[in-house]
Amino acid sequence: SKPLPPAIATEALPVIARQLSGPQRHRETSELYRLFASVVSGVVCFLLATIMGIAFGLLVFRPVPGGIETGVYMAIIGVNIVGNGALAFMANLPCVVVTADNGVVAPVVAGLVTKLAEDIPDDPQALLATAIAGVSVMCVIFGLLQLLLVQLKWVRFVSYLPYSIPMGFLSGIGLELCSGVSLAGDLPAQVCAGTFAVVLCLGSWWRGYPLSILFPSLLTTSITAFYVLGGPDSWLLEVGSGATHSGFGGLPPVSLWEPSVFRAVRWGALVERGPSKLVVLCLLGCLQNCLFAGLFARAPGLEVAVDANDVLHEFSQAFSYGGLFGCAGGFHNMACFSLSRELKSHGRVPGGLTAALSSALVL
Repeated sequence: SKPLPPAIATEALPVIARQLSGPQRHRETSELYRLFASVVSGVVCFLLATIMGIAFGLLVFRPVPGGIETGVYMAIIGVNIVGNGALAFMANLPCVVVTADNGVVAPVVAGLVTKLAEDIPDDPQALLATAIAGVSVMCVIFGLLQLLLVQLKWVRFVSYLPYSIPMGFLSGIGLELCSGVSLAGDLPAQVCAGTFAVVLCLGSWWRGYPLSILFPSLLTTSITAFYVLGGPDSWLLEVGSGATHSGFGGLPPVSLWEPSVFRAVRWGALVERGPSKLVVLCLLGCLQNCLFAGLFARAPGLEVAVDANDVLHEFSQAFSYGGLFGCAGGFHNMACFSLSRELKSHGRVPGGLTAALSSALVL
């Protein structure tokens, strides 16, 4: 009840005030850093998703004359924009980003497009339209089948498989992909690709720097080293090449629902060749994605408890939306998830930023 002496009032109270305001300043600094880390994570995820989209177009539409550009745009629009945009609004999972699936979907669909090219050798426009329809329809059916697995709660049964079986299966897909498709070019280009990977891996030696600063710096350095050492110009996504297209907004045909594409589809060839490839896609793809959903749910460092069934549900929805849009569908990318989790980024920012930057790229 007695007033404080003047010495205590002038010396002790400012110290107490600073101590009380310290946690608030720490929280503000942490939030600013987390926002910065989320932006960095989104930019890097956008780069990785774009690279995966380019690889998808190269792999799937290589047999189609002039079709690689269409394949790239189908992946960027259907996966990067539609898929990640949908997840940014509806997802309840942390660190969600989808990219084009070059592990199962792309090789299987590439086999279908190769068969279609053999059946339709004399009409490039019809071949391109039929290939677009094949990609879109297979992605829709595959996504809906995964949603059925979610409703039946069959995702958990994959966890009972011995670890060697799914890992051997995924390794076999990688070996088949690497032995059957050459995306790097000749030997000098492959040496440059190896240099790119080695320079990027040097980051594991510098553990004293924050990942949000280290990873973009190493990515920029390694890309620069890649091209300085002679990387092929064809690895760059050429924009504004001078070609004119009749598609929406001056783009090449990218969606099944464009009238010129829908009218040119050879449905008979697609019905003849599609079912066998669809069965393979559904079997291998569901196994792979159930495994990835389980890995996501059990990943260390998640801020909330996650169920594998919920993981597959949300990513299957995003996959189906890309196909329903008439383009390609994509699934969860473990590299993007790991980066976003390590940076402790806000859950929806990486996917939303990927969709926004991809939209700017297309525009």
